Amino acid sequence: MGMGEPTSLESLAREGARQAALGREMAEATAAVVARRLEIARAALDDPRRADVLELNLMGSEKVEAFALAGGRLAAGGAEMLAEAGRAVEDEARLAGTALNRVLAARDLSAMAAAQTDYAMGLWGRAWSGALDASAMMLKAQGAALAPLHAATTANARRLKVGR
Repeated sequence: MGMGEPTSLESLAREGARQAALGREMAEATAAVVARRLEIARAALDDPRRADVLELNLMGSEKVEAFALAGGRLAAGGAEMLAEAGRAVEDEARLAGTALNRVLAARDLSAMAAAQTDYAMGLWGRAWSGALDASAMMLKAQGAALAPLHAATTANARRLKVGR
């Protein structure tokens, strides 16, 4: 599933399932990390001299870093989608103009109807392909944004030795 190759419902479903599995893994790791960090914070309140200052500091800085990466990737994906939408609009305007010229140049009603039908059938095909391509681009942006969040969360779980 990528630009330049046909997008299929199957490839979208596979990518969606892959991302759902990463999301589930991230949610499980998050719950375990939050529970462990609450223990660390409580221990710091009980005895500030023995506080795990390194872990307490990481609680904020790592989130800022991961969400900044995720936001940048999501913005890049949005820009890519907008650029593709602009190209699609230009292409469709050109095709509609060509179809109109065929309709206007038709010598009889049969030729006029054929020109309209050709355009309409092509439009439906392009709309379907465009919807699949847009879905693929959204999944690509979502996956790119999810990656740094998943990486940070699962790394925390491994470092704190919590979760699976």
